[in-house]
Amino acid sequence: METLKNVDGVRGRLFLIGGAATTCMQVFMRLAADRCAGDKLRVLVVPFASSEPEKAFARTRDALLVGEYADAEVVCAGSDSGFGADLSDFCAVFLTGGDQSDLVARLGDLGIKALADYYAGGGLIGGTSAGAACMGKTMITGGTHRDLTMAAGLGLTGEVMFDTHFAERGRFARPIVALQNPASGAEMALGLDEDTAVLIQAGQSCALSATVFGSGQVYVYRNSGIAIGPAGAVETRILDAGEVIYLRR
Repeated sequence: METLKNVDGVRGRLFLIGGAATTCMQVFMRLAADRCAGDKLRVLVVPFASSEPEKAFARTRDALLVGEYADAEVVCAGSDSGFGADLSDFCAVFLTGGDQSDLVARLGDLGIKALADYYAGGGLIGGTSAGAACMGKTMITGGTHRDLTMAAGLGLTGEVMFDTHFAERGRFARPIVALQNPASGAEMALGLDEDTAVLIQAGQSCALSATVFGSGQVYVYRNSGIAIGPAGAVETRILDAGEVIYLRR
């Protein structure tokens, strides 16, 4: 089954964390340093999802500036109304946690386009919690499997959507409900445990893959296209660190 139909030819990478990131932050910085290839390591932090953006930025900065990356430059994105400038000067962009609906609203069309252009041009975008949950064309915004709510996301991963704090908050049924709702338009959902991430990137054969990092697991839900009972149309599997799943071949 084809996925990510709207992002063919992307050159960038996404590093998406399920929240409460510790070890995964250093993996993100290593990816950012590799992309810079000797240039000054500069990371732009976008705290628009948080109701306390200054505190969210400070927490993220402290988590990034550790060990060999202590001398990196970590910059806070300006006012949400001004976001959308050229991002090419940054080795990576990182979206903090908070509320994914607020994040998308505060980015606005200009900010969303800036991220999409940066990603398409080879940029590295990371996100944790809300900053990961927003990546699909459709995102889960709240509720349980009984009263699930969804809205338009950033669209960077097309028909693949994400849920975070997954096992910790018992969200196992939410992706099933989302995938079985035709309004979502989603074909696959990944549930990310805390301090667990996926690195999404295209290989030489243009196959788009997701590699698991961190201390938890990733839960993969895929529409099978066969409607058998209330949950029969969704196939599931669980991945541990180091395992890879192909989102598009």
